Amino acid sequence: MDVNIRHLVDQNCSLQQWISQLCSNTTDQDNIIETLPLVLTTIWCIWFHRNQVIFEGKHPNPTETMLTVKSLLYRYREANQDALEPLKTHQIHNTSSRCFMTDCQVLVFVEGKSSKSGRWQGIGFLGKHREGDYIFAGCHSTRNRDINVTKAIAIRDAVLTTCSLGFRRVIVLTIAKNMELIWEDRTQCSWQLKTIFEDLWHLQHHQNFHLQIRVAPHSIL
Repeated sequence: MDVNIRHLVDQNCSLQQWISQLCSNTTDQDNIIETLPLVLTTIWCIWFHRNQVIFEGKHPNPTETMLTVKSLLYRYREANQDALEPLKTHQIHNTSSRCFMTDCQVLVFVEGKSSKSGRWQGIGFLGKHREGDYIFAGCHSTRNRDINVTKAIAIRDAVLTTCSLGFRRVIVLTIAKNMELIWEDRTQCSWQLKTIFEDLWHLQHHQNFHLQIRVAPHSIL
């Protein structure tokens, strides 16, 4: 969701004044419900990450902060669904995609990003029912320099989370085409990736778990 802040600069309005005006605006309740949690969550995450950098010596990682904001917002919206507008869910228009979705219990969206320096990788994942209800969300950062390994770790963590909740038919959506090819054993991969996917293959063959990994457009994720 984008929040237009140009008027803050034009009017030389402080952040505190803007939030006060936003809270006192009773004529646009829908906008307040959507905007205020986003603004406050983002501010808190920036402040929290700043404290970690200053007092704990943590390396600045904007990607981790962004993923934390998304994760907290999803949890907040899930806990307040009665007060919020239903979240818009993306539709997959491809006919073959519709076919493989008919038998799944959970859709998992996985994304990984690297910092500009390349020293940190951030991963995030989100699970929801086919009907669109959010079940879980998670994110964390790693010093792993290989973005493909990072994405594979995100998939494994998301699948293990799904399995721990008792679901057995899962589809993972990712923009990484090679993840789908590796899962279907249609391409060669490094031993690091092989180890991660062997965990998933073992889970499927020995735990009555049915997993599909499919590439999806970035707009869906």
